Amino acid sequence: MASFAEEQLRSVLADLKTGVGDLTSKLNATKLDVSQYASNNAALINFETRAIDLNRNTMELEESDTEIQGRKWRLHPEVYKRDVLRDLQKARGVKAELDQLFRHLDNFKTRALYQESIHRMGKSSLEMLNIAVASAPEGNGTGDIDERKKNNSETDRARRTSGAGGTNGPKEKKFKVEKTVHVKAHERRRPQRKPKSNASKN
Repeated sequence: MASFAEEQLRSVLADLKTGVGDLTSKLNATKLDVSQYASNNAALINFETRAIDLNRNTMELEESDTEIQGRKWRLHPEVYKRDVLRDLQKARGVKAELDQLFRHLDNFKTRALYQESIHRMGKSSLEMLNIAVASAPEGNGTGDIDERKKNNSETDRARRTSGAGGTNGPKEKKFKVEKTVHVKAHERRRPQRKPKSNASKN
């Protein structure tokens, strides 16, 4: 009958074997989800290295357990118990590292996706700004304002001119001047009578 320590060791080893496989799958999926930035790639390489170490430690513990079980009946009970407890302590340490690596990988993925969303938002805002600048009319707008001021000034000047004299005012003044000049010219062309001389009277 297996002791409590043996059952604990086998349970932890089974969790490690399953956990390392799940970690490998999760790591491969994370590679596809995050962008291939230099910082992300460096972090993923670090995760891969740690996952490889955990897998190697798990395999070593499994080999040690198999060896201990093969020598169980030849070892002194106290020696066997000591070896089982030693491997159980190592397995628990590897399991703690595996759980920590899962948490670190989740945090890394969350942070990487958040930074990527911020980058996309900034890029989208920059593209919208470039589109707005490209579609804007040439110039800084002061030319249009000056042109409107010029048109308004000319319109006001025309209104003031029309309101002051109208179109008939200048013509009437011109007609009067021409009439006066015409009358005076007529008077100048009137023939003058020559005075009668005394000789004609005699």
